[in-house]
Order: sequence, then C-alpha cells, then structure tokens
Amino acid sequence: MLTLLLVEWLLAARVERRVDQARKDGAAAQAEMDRAAFRDAQLQAEANQAARVANVKAADAAVARRTEDALREKLDDVRRDAGALRVRWQAARADPGGAGGGGVPGAAGAAARAADAACAAGGGLPFDVALPALEDAEADAARLRAWAEWWAGVEAVERD
Repeated sequence: MLTLLLVEWLLAARVERRVDQARKDGAAAQAEMDRAAFRDAQLQAEANQAARVANVKAADAAVARRTEDALREKLDDVRRDAGALRVRWQAARADPGGAGGGGVPGAAGAAARAADAACAAGGGLPFDVALPALEDAEADAARLRAWAEWWAGVEAVERD
C-alpha cells in the first residue's frame, strides 16, 4: 500500500510538473505572440503616421503656394494701380491746358501744384509722399490678409 501511495504520489508529481511546464510554455508562447503583434501594430502605426505627416506637409505646401501666388498677384495689382495713379497725376501736373485745364494753358498743372500746396498747408501730405505711403499700406494689408488666409488654410488641413 505504501508502495502504491508512493507510485501515485510520483505520478501526481510528474503530472504536476508537466502541467506547470505546459503553463510556462503557453505563457512564453503567448508573450512572444503578444510581442510580435505589438511590433506589427507599432510598425503599422509608424507607417500610418509617416503617411499622415507626408500628406499634411504636401497639403501645407499647396496652401502656401496658393497663398504666395495670390499675394504676388495682389502686390502686382497694388504696384500697377499706384503706377497708373502716378502717371495720371504727373499728366495732370504737366497738362498745358488739356481737358483738365478747361483750355487754359498751364491751368491743370498749376491746379495740381496748387492742390499740393493747399494740402501741405492744411497739414496733409503732398501726392508724392502720400502715394508711396498708400502703396506701402496696401501692400502691408495684402500681406496681412495673405497671412490670415494661409493660417486658415493650414488649420483646415491639419483639422482634416
């Protein structure tokens, strides 16, 4: 009987060791599968993030290009308008009695010079000073609007 108990105890111990080893092997296999799944998920997340960053950079660059192009056009318009106004003012100053002078020689040019003098006497700026200041102010306003449009475009890209 004692032998039978000893044999039974040895068999139970052997089974217990096998069960423990199976648990350890299962835990190790599960840990390795978890590590592999985590590595795969990490690589996929890194690839997704890299693609997202590339898309955002490309969209940001497109917004910047559109904004720069629009600003360049607006600045060209400002320069062109100021140039046209300068040409018209110079023509009015030099007009020896043309349509602006009512047929009286030198009246338009004299009127332009008188307008400059009256403007300066009243604390205003003469045309030759005011026009460049206006041109600069218009260009600065265009740059500010372009910056605001760029910012709104970038925010829209990054929100998406």
